[in-house]
Amino acid sequence: MNAIEKLIREIPFFRHFTSSEISQFFTIGRLSQIRKNQVIDLKKTNSFNLVVKGIFESENAGKKDVVYITSGSFFGTIPFSEQSQRGTLRALCDSTLLIYGEEELYRFFLGSWKGLRGYIRSIEKLGFNVSPAGRKYFGENSRIISVYGNAPSCGKSFMASVLGMAMAKSGRTIILDLSYSGSSIFNIFDKKITSPLSQKQVDGPSIEELIHSRIVEVSDTLHLINISFGSKVKVNPAILSPVLFVLSKSYRYILTDLSDYDSSLRDRAFELSDIIFSIVGRKKYASIAHDMFNSRLVDAQRVFYTANEHVTGRMKIYDGGLILQKYTISPGDNQLEQLGQISAGENISRFVHVITEKKRALIFETSLLESVYYAGFLSASEMSGQKFNYFYSSSYGYILMVLYIVSRDIGEFKKRVVEFFSERRINNLLEIVFPEQHIFKKDRLMKYSAELCGESRIENFKTIPVAKLMNSATGSSRLFSTGLLKEIFASSFLIYPAFEPQKLGSEYFDSGYPLNSVQVEDMFRSDIDEIVHVSVNSSETMEFKNERVLNFYKKYIDNLSAMKFAGKVGTLADKNIVIDASEKKLKVEKIIEISEKSYHKNIL
Repeated sequence: MNAIEKLIREIPFFRHFTSSEISQFFTIGRLSQIRKNQVIDLKKTNSFNLVVKGIFESENAGKKDVVYITSGSFFGTIPFSEQSQRGTLRALCDSTLLIYGEEELYRFFLGSWKGLRGYIRSIEKLGFNVSPAGRKYFGENSRIISVYGNAPSCGKSFMASVLGMAMAKSGRTIILDLSYSGSSIFNIFDKKITSPLSQKQVDGPSIEELIHSRIVEVSDTLHLINISFGSKVKVNPAILSPVLFVLSKSYRYILTDLSDYDSSLRDRAFELSDIIFSIVGRKKYASIAHDMFNSRLVDAQRVFYTANEHVTGRMKIYDGGLILQKYTISPGDNQLEQLGQISAGENISRFVHVITEKKRALIFETSLLESVYYAGFLSASEMSGQKFNYFYSSSYGYILMVLYIVSRDIGEFKKRVVEFFSERRINNLLEIVFPEQHIFKKDRLMKYSAELCGESRIENFKTIPVAKLMNSATGSSRLFSTGLLKEIFASSFLIYPAFEPQKLGSEYFDSGYPLNSVQVEDMFRSDIDEIVHVSVNSSETMEFKNERVLNFYKKYIDNLSAMKFAGKVGTLADKNIVIDASEKKLKVEKIIEISEKSYHKNIL
């Protein structure tokens, strides 16, 4: 990432962009040189401008206040907002601007639907008035649901159809046919299949007219559209974001019927999804799905593995997943009526609930030993009946979340926190391996994490613990909402390069502390409705109680923690809770009591 891309990343309403989106956003801008004393009239500016180099003096008409705008600041039109600026800017020295016209910004967001979703949420949280155009595209607050199957005749089209009928009772719903052959959703609803959309057509100026002309009505609140069925060539996956861009104006729920035939189209659909129902049957197909989701899902997507009894036979329970009961549809004129009866049943209502429920996320600000304060917050939250769909953190904050979800009750949780943060346990995990490439091996850590987490997968918990880790080779961050919990837990303890990183798939990851810090904006790309952010207010690093931990490790994390304090930023959460750290020593039991009391002062 070059210096200008880093400036883009620091702009509050672009912080949620992925690395690839930042790079793409940089390329569509136009660098412009501004001479010293050149004046810019803000009323005549209809572009978004980022100051790359130099300094400008701002003077508002009728006001005597003078503001100086320097590198990293911006001015001009804020896309999809009603923000207006007056006055003039004068360059105090030769300066450089990165300029974005309205058309370039529109095209960028057309191709990055989740980028647009996060952007709209960000400017709203920052106090900008969202324009009618912005509200038009996100007034429905659409959720994207994919029904996916990687085995032949797994029942994905049937499930997508029944689920679509059920969702249509809660809001306007449309099903996208992303298969190429087999049984189409159009056949199930006895509707004539329209020709598939093509990327060439979607690039044209009449994108909305084209898409709406292909929509087929099943009922007032349930519609269908064919994206790829019957296509003789593979569809360009870039088609999906513009389609969602248009459909999100009118539909609350957008479902996709998705197969493995076209891996590029499938992967793009996964990227844009909020919820994925993955139909699994035989064990080998489940293993394939696990590996695929581990490598491709980076936006906190929620995966529900679904056992179809039509394939698997009768099941009483499916650990960590959902069960689609076996249904029989009798051919005839009342087929649609039969689908309606199935969609109204108790079995399908479970799927509807996980889609329509209000989604809440709890974020713990990234920290090391100070994370112990989060333990009291979690225990008090549990006792008060607070429920969350997502946990999100990194480093030791994530470790606290895992200790919580693998414990049977609050008593066991507290014991595990005390044990993990004991100097005996920390020393045991610090397995020195001089003079190798790294100072500490991870063998003991992996053994401990396996004993703690077993073979549990992140996505199989009711509250999924989303982790933010750093790629040791590239220095880029990534979110994990699927994968083996023991591996993600261990990675959250590792601090590169002192510790040997953990291999996840084909790449190596670590906690990335202190550079890899969680942000509220990371969750703005998802369909989460409410975000609670918790941080610890501490002006100095915490010390071990008896200071019997390996001295090198203690000094190492002290220096890193000092760097972290210098980089703290505010949040845009729906509720922001700050726990005051009054204890300098790591007295775990006492700290838990303090943070429990702090919770009750900040009732949610």
